[in-house]
Amino acid sequence: HGVITDMVLLYTTLMVMIYSYKGLVEQKPYAMIVAYVFAALGVLTKGPVAIVLPGMILLVFAGINRSWSMVKAIFDWRGILAFCVVCLPWYVYMYSVHGQDFINGFLGLHNVTRATQSEHPEDNVWWYYLA
Repeated sequence: HGVITDMVLLYTTLMVMIYSYKGLVEQKPYAMIVAYVFAALGVLTKGPVAIVLPGMILLVFAGINRSWSMVKAIFDWRGILAFCVVCLPWYVYMYSVHGQDFINGFLGLHNVTRATQSEHPEDNVWWYYLA
């Protein structure tokens, strides 16, 4: 039996987006910190995709709004600090125990390779990315 973590990723990404909206649009000062904590929980669950995907969406949102202040708010130092406090201990521990194998296996195979190569290439269709 495998554990499917996709729903946890969906939940944490949803929370990142909700709290980012509160921070960027409603200008709630605590909200970006909470968004980063949810991003860290997502990264602990599913890997860097939990910060990369919402981060790209938020940067596009700031770009569409042509708002440099939103870009600065996205990179809130307190949020980044909260992210590191939640996330880094596990990554540091795993690297100290497993060394380069952790980087190659978890970050390389389970994140980069899965994001760039299809697990079932026979199911690839050109219109997939249109959705």
